[in-house]
Amino acid sequence: MEQKQLNRTPAHFRFRLHGKRHLQTRVSLETEEATLHILFDQGTPVPLRTRLLSHKVSTAFELGWSELKNSELLQAAEQQFDVLVTADKHLQCQQNFTDRKIAILVLPFECCSKLQQYLPIIVSTIDQLKLGDYVEIEL
Repeated sequence: MEQKQLNRTPAHFRFRLHGKRHLQTRVSLETEEATLHILFDQGTPVPLRTRLLSHKVSTAFELGWSELKNSELLQAAEQQFDVLVTADKHLQCQQNFTDRKIAILVLPFECCSKLQQYLPIIVSTIDQLKLGDYVEIEL
C-alpha cells in the first residue's frame, strides 16, 4: 500500500499512513454526532478513553478478548468496531491488512504518562481515520 507522511504536526511527531478508504462512522440520531466504535487492544492506556468521550470505547479485556491472537482479534473487532487502537508495533509485519474493514492506530508506547503530552494529537488522529487506514504514530 502507498505510504504517506502527514505534516500537520511538529517535526518530532510523524505518522505513517496506509490506505485511503473512508471510515463509515455511526451517527447518533439524538445528537447528530459521528460516533466511532473504538477497541483498545491489550496494553493501550485505558485513561485515553476519557479523551474520547464522543466515541464508544471498549477494551479487549472488557470483552473477554485478552487471550485472542492478533488475527483472531482483528477478525472479531471488524465485526463490531470502526477503529482498533494498539501499541503493538509488530502488527503490520504479522498481519495482512488488504481489504481490512477496520482502521488501526498504533501508539508509540503503552505508558500513559509518556503519551500525556501527545493526547490532543492522538485524539485528532483518531477523529480523522478512514476505513482501512493503518496509522503508526512515531515519536
